[in-house]
Amino acid sequence: MRISPPISGAFGVAAALAVGLGVAVAPSASAVVVAVDRPVINTATMDFANTWAAGTPLTGGFVRWDQNAAGVAPWVDGRLYLSAGTCGRVQVQYFDSAHVQLGTANGANRCAPAAGGASYPVSLRGFRDPAVDHVHINLVRNVGGAPVIVGIALEDL
Repeated sequence: MRISPPISGAFGVAAALAVGLGVAVAPSASAVVVAVDRPVINTATMDFANTWAAGTPLTGGFVRWDQNAAGVAPWVDGRLYLSAGTCGRVQVQYFDSAHVQLGTANGANRCAPAAGGASYPVSLRGFRDPAVDHVHINLVRNVGGAPVIVGIALEDL
């Protein structure tokens, strides 16, 4: 691991230790990751996961539940795997405990080459609301010009 610029001070040492352990840190100590979920979505032509081999997801992506005084901010991170010639995207829908939708985030539409599959990084964050209770992580394809959800994972705080 190479860290630049040189580490100094208590925060710098803590940040270096956290990076080595795979923990996200920020200069503000006001936000706290209160839970981490590992969703996997496996369909015939699209997958969401973290690692993938032999045509199937091995480990799930991540939903990091970040909380501070401004509310809860679920951060969805992983990889979108597409079979040859497939186009699609990851979508996150945010809900409260009564299942009222609070917002939606859409990842970029991606297309795998016709000659083979491909994988693309996904990182959807920035939505924050004190009422967020759970999320739907959707795999979306355009079918006949209309978006269609072809796979879903549900994660709650």
